[in-house]
Amino acid sequence: MRVAIVGGGVSGAAAARFLAEAGVAVDVFEREALAGGLMRSELVDGYSFDISGGHILYSRDQWYNAFIDRIFREGELVTSRRNTKILLDGRLVHYPFENGLADLPAEERLPCVLGYIRAWAAREAGAPVPDNFHDWIHYRFGEGICRAFMLPYNEKIWKVDLRELGVDWVEGRVPAAPLEDVIRSGLGARTEGYTHQIAFRYPHRGGFQAIYDRIAAPIRERIHTGVTVRHIERRGQRFAVDGNLYDKVISTIPLPELAGVLTGWDSAARAAARALQHRSVTSVLFGIDAESVRPISWLYVPHAAQGPCNRVTYLSNYSPQNAPAGRGSIQAEVTHAGPLAVDNGFLAGLCQRFHELGLLRQERVDVRHHHCNEWGYILFDRDFTRKRRLAVEGVEKTGVLPLGRFGRFDYHNSDQCVIAAKAAVERLLAEAGAG
Repeated sequence: MRVAIVGGGVSGAAAARFLAEAGVAVDVFEREALAGGLMRSELVDGYSFDISGGHILYSRDQWYNAFIDRIFREGELVTSRRNTKILLDGRLVHYPFENGLADLPAEERLPCVLGYIRAWAAREAGAPVPDNFHDWIHYRFGEGICRAFMLPYNEKIWKVDLRELGVDWVEGRVPAAPLEDVIRSGLGARTEGYTHQIAFRYPHRGGFQAIYDRIAAPIRERIHTGVTVRHIERRGQRFAVDGNLYDKVISTIPLPELAGVLTGWDSAARAAARALQHRSVTSVLFGIDAESVRPISWLYVPHAAQGPCNRVTYLSNYSPQNAPAGRGSIQAEVTHAGPLAVDNGFLAGLCQRFHELGLLRQERVDVRHHHCNEWGYILFDRDFTRKRRLAVEGVEKTGVLPLGRFGRFDYHNSDQCVIAAKAAVERLLAEAGAG
């Protein structure tokens, strides 16, 4: 069997590895000059830069954790304890916000706790689950927490009226803090949330791409970079990929782009794929003096008045190799709908804003570097579930297997991408065996 994989990000590389381990011939086609997708890292004047924002290595899946332990030797990963904050009115508030109410002045805690209790009581009394994200976060968190953090932060990320977003995606993405934890936090005793990621790992060298590189190592020679696949069609029991014949095709490229490449869809599925929406993310690296580095993993910057950035990662805290000796680094993320004009003026303005917020000393910055990622986040509009189902089913009916965050429009982290790739390969091999 011969398989073509379109797209050389982590989903495509993992699928290629698992196929090769099963003895299958595979070719991966990546349009960028460098493979890695959203896991790519760059070395900029001695600074490691994760081009699509701050990434960490953690998973609840035992198989995935064992897989990582197998491909990395002891000492090649740095383990850190998460220390995440929210910057509000010059004050650092522990994250998640509802667990960090103790860091607020007493008069600001009360509306947050009362709102949370009222929302909890309404749910217990059978209040219906809202059908849009704006109302859902009030339903889950209450008025005080929404006003202080949840509304401004999510408006900053999604760049849309939150009433236009659905709620199918929130389960498991926005965990609920136990009521007693929120009350305890409101009384002044900080509690801890999102405990599944309280400890995380990160490569000692090479940035987050080191994980991708280890996954891709056995099939690196099968990844063809700088190749844009323009046409996929079925020919009998096989597939032609730009004229080259394969028994199976796995596509990890975004479904809206696949709509212009793959033939044989029905019109409703193709239209649904083209209608799926996304948000882009621009990452900006600042090389800063070591004295400005705070003992923080990452920092949320939720309010519009704080500038365009929504999150800052203290990347030099993840590994001592992420910055030159005696220096540190922070990495900002800015989401946007459509292109963002990033020039020297934009970078200087962001640097000045960070100086005003106390995140760096402008005169001590020695590196400014950025990367724009067109495909960053899935936008879960209220018609998302229907469109995604039609699009994925339409691709699968052609015999092509869609895979990956944008290949299936599954909101997967890197660990989930690898797990899904393993499952997809097992399915493909089982079908081939049955055939």
